[in-house]
Amino acid sequence: MPRWDARTDANQHAIVNALRKCGARVHLLYREGRGCPDLLVGYRGVNLLIEVKTESGELTKREAQWHHNWPGQVDIVRTVEEAVHLLMEVGL
Repeated sequence: MPRWDARTDANQHAIVNALRKCGARVHLLYREGRGCPDLLVGYRGVNLLIEVKTESGELTKREAQWHHNWPGQVDIVRTVEEAVHLLMEVGL
C-alpha cells in the first residue's frame, strides 16, 4: 500500500484506487519531483502520464515547464470520473 504524503492532492488516493479497480497498473511518480507528473498508468498496452489536481488546483511553475518540454502526452485529471473516462478512451 502506498504511503501518501503532503505533496499529494487529496483526491489522488481515490483516483489511483479507481484506476486499479478498472484493471490499470499505476506507478506513483509524484516523489520524483521537478514537475514530473504524479502517475504512470499502463492499460491495455498503452502508457499514460497523469497529473492529478484538485477541482481548483493549478499547475506549479515546474509542472507547467515539465509538461511543455515533454514530447509526449500528459493528461490532467481532477476527479475519479475524469480518470476513469480517460482510461476508457484508451480501452476503445
